[in-house]
Amino acid sequence: MSKLTLAELERHLWGAADNILINWHLIFAPKKVLEYVVAHEFAHLRHRSHEPEFWNFLTSLAPGYAAAKAWLDRHQSDLSAEFLECDRD
Repeated sequence: MSKLTLAELERHLWGAADNILINWHLIFAPKKVLEYVVAHEFAHLRHRSHEPEFWNFLTSLAPGYAAAKAWLDRHQSDLSAEFLECDRD
């Protein structure tokens, strides 16, 4: 059985399948974006690549995923570690 974990992942990586890992920076994203990433990684448990069957399955899990994906594409740099670091001066 897979488990869901929040983790520090590479800057461009929002999730990873097998045991589902979710980049903790997504806590600053809208809930629908986090739900999309979880659904995306869950879909990879059934379909490893981004083949048409993957997207069909993802659509069944998260019918409005396109808007969340577009938000993440536009705002991914806003969620980067550099943006989230506190000014210590």
